[in-house]
Amino acid sequence: MGMFDTFHIQDRGRELAVQTKQFARVLDEYRLGDFVDFDAETPHGVRAYIEDYKNDYNDLTCPMEWVVILLVDGCFLDAYVAETEANARQTADVMVKLWQSPERQTEALKRHARSHYNARMRHQRALGQISALLHDYAEWEQQKAEGKDTTERRFAFMRYDFDKKSWDWHLARLLLGQEIFTEHVPTKYAVATSDGNESST
Repeated sequence: MGMFDTFHIQDRGRELAVQTKQFARVLDEYRLGDFVDFDAETPHGVRAYIEDYKNDYNDLTCPMEWVVILLVDGCFLDAYVAETEANARQTADVMVKLWQSPERQTEALKRHARSHYNARMRHQRALGQISALLHDYAEWEQQKAEGKDTTERRFAFMRYDFDKKSWDWHLARLLLGQEIFTEHVPTKYAVATSDGNESST
């Protein structure tokens, strides 16, 4: 099959993973606002690329679609999913003309910059919570090694109670709170009950 790149596209509530060999072909994954790697020099200006897409190539009844991937100076800024190749080509021409407007490019870059900034802040907060968790766990382990009672109230400053739940349970709770990790953390570690209280399974 060879190497390919993947563009993640939202389309009417669907998350499409569109694979293409039109670019660097190094198994990169791109989302809106990302800069695309090319084999040669990055092309300037507004460029539209068309790629066929099928949700399941093994299913003969699954319809073929065509995806327009639009780049501005190598930055992935827009996409459109069409039912026919002819419609995709017509749409690509319209999108290129629209995106040649400096105002449209400026507003899109502002929007994506704001989105990336917010994502970075969320990740920083998550790392801060994980750092506090590891700090508390190291402190708890040290108190145990010294033979001290970790259940004493003088350790109430600790944010996590490792005598009741293990550190990986607490870590799972933190990661489950991050949208990007939700699908990857086994729910057996932590389950929220209907009344909002936490319980382990």
